[in-house]
Amino acid sequence: MSDTNQTSWTQIFGASAGKEAELDGFSRKYMPVVYAYLMARWKGSRLADYVDDATQEVFVQCLKDKGCLKKANPDHKGGFRAFLFGVTRNVALMIERERVRSENRKKSAAEKIVQDSMDDSTPQKEFEKRWALTVVQTAASLLKARASEKGPEAANRVELLKLRFQDDIPIREIAIRWGVEASFLHREYSKARKEFREAIETIVAEYAGNSPKEIEQECDELLEILN
Repeated sequence: MSDTNQTSWTQIFGASAGKEAELDGFSRKYMPVVYAYLMARWKGSRLADYVDDATQEVFVQCLKDKGCLKKANPDHKGGFRAFLFGVTRNVALMIERERVRSENRKKSAAEKIVQDSMDDSTPQKEFEKRWALTVVQTAASLLKARASEKGPEAANRVELLKLRFQDDIPIREIAIRWGVEASFLHREYSKARKEFREAIETIVAEYAGNSPKEIEQECDELLEILN
């Protein structure tokens, strides 16, 4: 099974069934997303020390026998992103309530814990940003796999994207390095961007399974988050 397939519902269902490879891939892929949310939610509060344990608890709740991951399905409103966010937030609330109960004799401290976690806007933004990065990285892997099947020209377009976006090298300078006309490279760059967009749409469709219009909107939102 390819890494690309392991980031979609194939991997999610496999992890839910307890398959070792899918469990490992599922944890590696989504743990940074969960961690980013919890860290943003509890940063500066007395619960910051619980982020690692809480991250692990999210995966316990997902993957245990009769765990919540068994309820996940492609028809879930908002796709797997919304599902995982809901599970993560519920675990955070559970830990906050437990902490409050354990400190009920220290009312002021307990109230501060609740107050620190009331505003969920910033933590959710961190969750969304990490999720968007995960999708884009997965799409990049898919683009590379597709290019290897198409041949050298497609592989060169993947490298062109890397040089332009990751290394921030202007097209004209890349053209000089490669010994080609800048006009030709601009056309190839346009093709590369289109192919990358198609890869992102493929990954979004695997996660969300929405209509073409909704997929397009979701892609726009993810790319906007990363800008």
